[in-house]
Amino acid sequence: MANSILHIRQIKQNFGIQFQCFERDSLLYIGEDAFLNEHLPARLLTPSNEEILRYNADVRGIAQAYIPLNNKSDHTGFLSNSQGNNMGRFYQSGIGRNKYYCTEFQNRTFNIYLFSSVTEKLLIYDEERQIGQVEKSKFTKNNLDTYTMYLLDGYSYFHALFCFSVMLYDKFEHGHQGEFFSGTKNTASMEWTVPGIGKKMYHKEFMAENFPDAVIESKDLTVETFKEELSDSARYVAKATFTKRNFLDGFYSRFAILFIGGLLFLVALLCCFLDEPLIASIPVVILVIYLLVGLILKKSIKGKQDSEID
Repeated sequence: MANSILHIRQIKQNFGIQFQCFERDSLLYIGEDAFLNEHLPARLLTPSNEEILRYNADVRGIAQAYIPLNNKSDHTGFLSNSQGNNMGRFYQSGIGRNKYYCTEFQNRTFNIYLFSSVTEKLLIYDEERQIGQVEKSKFTKNNLDTYTMYLLDGYSYFHALFCFSVMLYDKFEHGHQGEFFSGTKNTASMEWTVPGIGKKMYHKEFMAENFPDAVIESKDLTVETFKEELSDSARYVAKATFTKRNFLDGFYSRFAILFIGGLLFLVALLCCFLDEPLIASIPVVILVIYLLVGLILKKSIKGKQDSEID
């Protein structure tokens, strides 16, 4: 056996999301996801369309995430096999700079840490040992993402699980659910992550030690050399993305706005019927303050501040 290199390519976006996973030129798996909402089920299939794994969102976890001031993430769900038997979970752990994803499968837990230095990297850990690294291509066409996964020898049994985990990561971080477009959309981006657990877990010699022949995009690439790299293709929109990942996950959501806003509106309406206009203005002021604070924090929560490169 030897170390493995797998390629995960998104081939469809509109009206249904689909991935293909290859090793060399051999198609191993097909991933399917819903187009409308990230909380709908996702599936991993064989090339002959037989289901291997299925992801179903944890309804309780989603509900808890939409409670105001609750820092829990709604990115949580269960993994099951083709017979419907529970095999484990996939979920987000931590917030802000300490955010990472966990895959529990058959009494084993693999952590996936996020780190960006020019390109997005997913660092796959088995307990305290790094066993793999995933590189997201900085070039995207029509919202179709491409990943290359490097796995150490001895983990071929988990190829399907890790391919599915990368697809679920893309589902939550780059899913573009509900976004329909026609024509051509080409994007080239660079990313950097503020220091956090991802940087702490990043082993910069992992690729050189285990995959010396692999071609890795240079981490020393600058905005200027990036522009030169794109000079032959003016069709691409170049941008630099400085990432602060989910600073306050779950604090602010449209569901919380509707719930709190509706409640305050009812209180104000009740006060008006009681002929107390001054008291009625208090919930309105609270609602306005809540919305303003939420709009300010939303940029931090969504986590991406894009600046166009001239």
